[in-house]
Amino acid sequence: EIIFTELLNWKISRLDVYSGVMLVNLFVMPEAFFMLSLQLRYILAFGLIAVDGKPYLVQTILLNLLTVPFLIYHVFEWHCLSLLVNILILPLFGIVIFPVLIFGVVEGIFFGWFTAPIGIFLAAFNHFLNWIGSFPGMVHFGRPSVWLTAWMILLTILLTISRQRAVLLRQTLILVFTFAVSYYLIHYPKYGEVTMIDVGQGDSFIIREPRNNHVIMIDTGGRLNFGQNWEQGNPT
Repeated sequence: EIIFTELLNWKISRLDVYSGVMLVNLFVMPEAFFMLSLQLRYILAFGLIAVDGKPYLVQTILLNLLTVPFLIYHVFEWHCLSLLVNILILPLFGIVIFPVLIFGVVEGIFFGWFTAPIGIFLAAFNHFLNWIGSFPGMVHFGRPSVWLTAWMILLTILLTISRQRAVLLRQTLILVFTFAVSYYLIHYPKYGEVTMIDVGQGDSFIIREPRNNHVIMIDTGGRLNFGQNWEQGNPT
């Protein structure tokens, strides 16, 4: 769309182009917006527009903050080292990874001599990232409510587009307070709850008392008294 508007010499901002693409996506495939991958693409694309002109360190921190509400809502956890890793490794994507990937695709179409070495290099880099992800520091946050997640997203967006230091500090404190309250409410709920889990051949129950005073798991196991034919797997 950007290329098309430039060919027609139209004066359209990047934010207008971003909004147009999102509207088209909403009409063509609205259900795709429930996917985490698409949500991250759009929020990071918006973030790249909003942080333009800011120092690299500030850009990286703000872009990471934009993704946190989406991650904890969908996967319930966030790694403390992700911010540090992004600050250190993100430049490698523009300097090394993307050029190597583009070269591998183009070269693979015509010759294919370097396809295998490039594949090995990219796989090794992926293993390296997974190795870092295995380090301690994973915060098991839990899933906040939809309304609380929306409030977090709004706060991070306001923080990203803010230009005044006084406002920036106040919004940061509000955002930190919101995360802290959300974490407390999830891990120390005011009311008890009963969760039923489908374990394949039956159900398991987890009973939580208010404030997590007691957490009880009910799951019956052991062998059944009738014939054992049901335990035999079907090779087909």
